[in-house]
Amino acid sequence: MRKKFITCLVLGVLVLVGTAWAQEAEDDGPVYTRVASWAVNRAQWDAFVEDYKAHDMKVMQELFDNGVVVEFGLDTETLHGSDGWTHHSWYSTRSMADMARVDAAWESYLNAMTPSDKQQVNANFASMIDKHEDSLSRGVVAHYSDSNADGSYYYSWSVKVNPGSGDDFRTYFDEYNGKVMKQLMGDGALISYGLSVQEISTVTPGRRTVWAQLPDLAAYDKLSAAMRASWGEMSDEQGRARWAGIRDIIETGSFRESLSNSIVFRQRAHHND
Repeated sequence: MRKKFITCLVLGVLVLVGTAWAQEAEDDGPVYTRVASWAVNRAQWDAFVEDYKAHDMKVMQELFDNGVVVEFGLDTETLHGSDGWTHHSWYSTRSMADMARVDAAWESYLNAMTPSDKQQVNANFASMIDKHEDSLSRGVVAHYSDSNADGSYYYSWSVKVNPGSGDDFRTYFDEYNGKVMKQLMGDGALISYGLSVQEISTVTPGRRTVWAQLPDLAAYDKLSAAMRASWGEMSDEQGRARWAGIRDIIETGSFRESLSNSIVFRQRAHHND
């Protein structure tokens, strides 16, 4: 049961993996991120975090130190939505092959327990969860820094892109959002930023997510101000053209935002465009 819920790695399989993160950083290629979204019973929030630290974090940290994953963490929703998710756990790799190693390693981790301990761990975890959903995305653009930033914030906005408009949306991102975020990261206002697409469409097909990891909420103020300033630099005609361009490529009413607080956050430097 728990294999479906938590993604951890056992130390014994780390020898199978090279230090991919040590490669040259001109363009490290895409990253793949698996996110597990959880609706945790309110009375069990603290227990859920402790369970993550007891079982996930210790093996994920070893994996991170050895370069198997470039990012992992646990966060809690700052703004709760109608979908009911309260927490998210995630990890990122540089390949789908490493995703498969995650599954195999977690199975090894569980099988190292006695049958009674394994049953108890699964039962304790299941008692905390009201519902659960997984998603798998690919970072089309991903700029990471080496960071250990517990307590940081994850901000994102997403839209559903009309069929055939994916390249147009990428151009829009590069021209407007990407330029602003790159400057802010260079100034130290952002920990990381990127543009992600669904690799496996388990949720709404065609959704694109623009995201940033913020060291604190003061960085959100800086990001918002910088985005407003990018509009202010345009003439009225340019502003109207920008609005018209984005309206033509996204589904009306599909815009959504998210803000969460990272209880655990580890990230290795990575760059791809």
